[in-house]
Amino acid sequence: MQPGSFDLQKYVRAGNPKTPMEELINLASNACNKVRRRVAENSNLSLDTLLRLAQDHDPEVRIAVGENKAASEAIVEKIASDEHIDVRLALAENSNLSKRVLHLLAKDENPYVSNRALNTLEKLEQLASNKGAVVVFSITHRQGDSELRLRALS
Repeated sequence: MQPGSFDLQKYVRAGNPKTPMEELINLASNACNKVRRRVAENSNLSLDTLLRLAQDHDPEVRIAVGENKAASEAIVEKIASDEHIDVRLALAENSNLSKRVLHLLAKDENPYVSNRALNTLEKLEQLASNKGAVVVFSITHRQGDSELRLRALS
């Protein structure tokens, strides 16, 4: 197999929460960006490895770190100021980030990033004022069903 080529077995191991930490650390250095991205998505990853992956040359890997619930607030803040607009855009629409990070993104110099963060904050405010909508929003966000269809079912 050529360096950087896709290895399905390593990809699967990288995403498995039961993969030993030592193996995850090794996979975090894999030449294939898809494997490193999958490692960055693993919620059982150490903060040291997340921090290292937060500096990866591939923006998709950095996005995965920023969206990982195991990432510390400091790591997410670092990624929120990433030089690559796609990284900041992805974080700006993530409703699982802290309001503090979303407010930082709302002040981004790029109008697309700041607007997306403001929209996410607005959605969170609307959800907070309508607790029943939280379930609808969560389901639609995850599964792609239309909100109207789900409301009709409730």
